[in-house]
Amino acid sequence: MKIKKLMKIILASLSIFLLVACAHQRTYQDAYEEGNFVQSINLLAGTIEEKSEGNFKQTDVEKLRELVVEMMNKYETELANAIKSDYENRIEIYQKLLEMSLRLTNHYYSPQLAFFLDKYSSEGLKQKLANIYIEQANAIPAIYPGDYEKRAILYKKSLDWYYDKDIEKAYIYSDTRYRQLEAEVLYKLAKQQIQLGDYSTAVTCFRTIIDIYKPLGHYKDTKELTNYYEKKMIKR
Repeated sequence: MKIKKLMKIILASLSIFLLVACAHQRTYQDAYEEGNFVQSINLLAGTIEEKSEGNFKQTDVEKLRELVVEMMNKYETELANAIKSDYENRIEIYQKLLEMSLRLTNHYYSPQLAFFLDKYSSEGLKQKLANIYIEQANAIPAIYPGDYEKRAILYKKSLDWYYDKDIEKAYIYSDTRYRQLEAEVLYKLAKQQIQLGDYSTAVTCFRTIIDIYKPLGHYKDTKELTNYYEKKMIKR
């Protein structure tokens, strides 16, 4: 009996919870007040799209227009005030603009947002994002293997947003130089460890070289040396 009574209480509580949840659907005002501005635009656009082109309220589109103007001005101000070397902040702002552009494009109300969509097309924003990654990559002095690796990663991120033949060449060059220099450093370290009798560390270095250099082929005699010193380790 006690179990049945407990189950009734649980079901009743669950029903009340569901009723409350249904009674208050999240609105664009809720998101706006929480500072989730892009989500606010998304929710308001969704409300408009629930209605047919002939039945939507012009006042809702005007609210959406006002919200887009406000957000556009906000993000433009943030970009104007952003330090050039604050790449992450600039990327985040352009990503928000891109999210807005993608969300608001190709709908029956889109012509009324042409002031924003013409200025911030998705392709244009992707190119802006790509350029920031290029700036970030070019700002890294290329001296050590890790420098080339960082550059290669950033050039690749740029290509993920927008393809450019010259950046592809820069990516290939940086990636290749990283692998070449890292292999050279590890090879010297492995030889030093062999002289010290530390075959385990030497073999680890050789294996790492094989993994790193794999896209370029074989680096010197690392494969043969790996097999040779693995056998020497077993014999010890």
